[in-house]
Amino acid sequence: MTYAPSTRSAENPDKGTLTVLATQLRAIASSLEQSSEPPPHITPAQSPRPVADVAGLARMIYALRRARNAAFGSEDMFGEPGWDMLLDLFVSEHEGKRLPVTSACIGAAVPTTTGLRWLNILEKQGLVVRENDPHDARRTYIRISPKGDAAMLDLLQHFAAHLSGETPLA
Repeated sequence: MTYAPSTRSAENPDKGTLTVLATQLRAIASSLEQSSEPPPHITPAQSPRPVADVAGLARMIYALRRARNAAFGSEDMFGEPGWDMLLDLFVSEHEGKRLPVTSACIGAAVPTTTGLRWLNILEKQGLVVRENDPHDARRTYIRISPKGDAAMLDLLQHFAAHLSGETPLA
């Protein structure tokens, strides 16, 4: 699923974008409902969804966050760079993409110094790891760690179960 470009109007600058994103989110929820249901004795947390489903959900959450910023006309109003980075790194990992450190900062919509500070926090928590580029000593890649990936997968599966009506969000 791709993020639809904004269709701005004078009355509501991002109504078209938000409508498209809401429709796409409902489509994801519907596809999650149609996926195989866990047996009655297994709770949703014990019955993981395919990683592709939750990677798509992570991509949608990230797109909704960018649309929210655009709708309110501010990148500064809703600052959660650590969360944005984890979403971006989770999606990149499951799409087989390597993400340079500078791209992670840009993806979080924060200045590089703020992004680097947040990457250090995430790294100290064991949620991300840095890798040097073997072909270019000037470049460092950042990726989600196995611990970070497992935490994101668990959380996103919980979100997916909630969206499909399987479990309350608690």
